[in-house]
Amino acid sequence: MIGVLFRLAAAALAGVSLATSAAAGCESLARPGGGFIAAPTPEPAGDDDFTDVRGNKIRLSDLKGHPLLVNFWTTWCPPCVKEMPSMDRLQHRLKTSGLLVLPLVRDAGGTRAAVAFYEKHGIKHLPALADRWGKLTHKNRIGALPQTMLIDREGREVGRVIGGIDWEAPEVFGLLEACLGVVEGVKGG
Repeated sequence: MIGVLFRLAAAALAGVSLATSAAAGCESLARPGGGFIAAPTPEPAGDDDFTDVRGNKIRLSDLKGHPLLVNFWTTWCPPCVKEMPSMDRLQHRLKTSGLLVLPLVRDAGGTRAAVAFYEKHGIKHLPALADRWGKLTHKNRIGALPQTMLIDREGREVGRVIGGIDWEAPEVFGLLEACLGVVEGVKGG
């Protein structure tokens, strides 16, 4: 499985489309600094607890019915730092679509590290969440950071972005529409 992911990642980063998801039009896409790899067959995302700023435990399965972007990042990772402001603006732009952007910080400081980062970088629209113990990271075979899973309303991973990208690029909006049915200005989920 890991070998397949590495081959798909290398192909996507090289601009070669190897996979098309079951979602019509959800195809692999190479972007500068990162690439999207469509899941050949969407499967349920690995599920486990992550925490919010109040220490509440949340599971991905608790959020069924919403399309999700689940981002794994750290405050010290340069591509993570670079993509976070555009991810924040994306969440704000798509707030009425039903899309939930869930940035799960992997720092030892957990949500405290995320809150400090958000304050320093003017992040205003993203929740401070943590996968501090790496349960979701492990269950979903997350490697190099950042990585972002696209999860449909049924809780299935339809693909993932490996590396940092500009979340406001026109291609990204097309990707979100094709893979998750998310359209700017349209109420969903």
